[in-house]
Amino acid sequence: MAESNEILEGKYIRADKLQKAIHNFLRNKDKADMYREIAEIYKSLGDYKDSPAKYEACLKKAAEHDELAKDEKEVLPTVPTEKKNKKNHHVGLIILIVCGVLVLGAIGGAIYFKTQPGRYARASYYEKVGNYEKAYKMFKGLEDENYSDSKELCTRSRYEYAGECVKNKDYKTALKTYQLLGDYQDSASKLAEVELQIIKTSKIGSTVFFGEYHWLLVDKNGSDYLLVKLVPVLGLPYNEEAKATTWHDCTLRKYLNGKFLNEAFSTEAQKYIADTEITISDNADYKTVGGESTTDKVFILNSQQELKYQKTLNNNDRTCWLIEPGQTQSTAQFSAYGHIMTYGYPVSAINLYARPALWVSAE
Repeated sequence: MAESNEILEGKYIRADKLQKAIHNFLRNKDKADMYREIAEIYKSLGDYKDSPAKYEACLKKAAEHDELAKDEKEVLPTVPTEKKNKKNHHVGLIILIVCGVLVLGAIGGAIYFKTQPGRYARASYYEKVGNYEKAYKMFKGLEDENYSDSKELCTRSRYEYAGECVKNKDYKTALKTYQLLGDYQDSASKLAEVELQIIKTSKIGSTVFFGEYHWLLVDKNGSDYLLVKLVPVLGLPYNEEAKATTWHDCTLRKYLNGKFLNEAFSTEAQKYIADTEITISDNADYKTVGGESTTDKVFILNSQQELKYQKTLNNNDRTCWLIEPGQTQSTAQFSAYGHIMTYGYPVSAINLYARPALWVSAE
């Protein structure tokens, strides 16, 4: 698909800005590299305006600076070690003058690189040589009308930086970077992969980030990991109506596997959430029926799981819904201060916490 004139003009303007900034680079090698980069931009523009002519001109300039770069190490004349005649005085004076010019040039360059054109030139150079961290940080803040492409260049460099962090197994930095990228390219998919890597390398009892929330890693079974939401949700009834129900039919199950699931996790992240078969036990004390089995992505813990993971969950200071029925079908069990209350609480109550749980599959 052909690029629009607006896109072509944007590339053309960027190439022109970079070309004007080249004289501020101190090394001929850097100038040659930048001319080649600009030449590639003009090449990508095809016959747009005078791009073919500027492409050839940039290649010629690159070749010229390549030649100059060969002798670049010999910047200053050699200072003689033994005493000579009076000409030595003149040689020393020349050296001082040359040094002064170089120092002034360096100071001028340093001042220039703090200006917007200078920052843009440096950022473009860092992007070219693959220093994406410096590139995105320098492009950031240049998104005014004169540097309208800086926002895209900043985002592109940030994306590349996130990829480098993954290669270096710096998953925490990669996580934060992909989060900032939002829906840029495949960032959502990359973010889910990084979250999974962090989960896989974390110990039981660790806090991990997955989707929109922090979770406690409470168990591991092969390549599957059980997560329980770090901060329980207050105000969710087991069932909105005060009537007989089971986990199969309650509104809490519908909410967790509907609105909560879709708001908390991207489509890419949901691919890693396992479908869990849930079997609800009857209430052993009151003989109330647990109801039909279900297959859910998100659920709440049963009484046995609550006791098993009690130390990790630290539910001692709150009351949380459990999945089994209470003494009647219109009540559900709950945990209170580390104890299981099998008689239950009215399902429509909103003064208990719900603690979503799920299994993440790394296969």
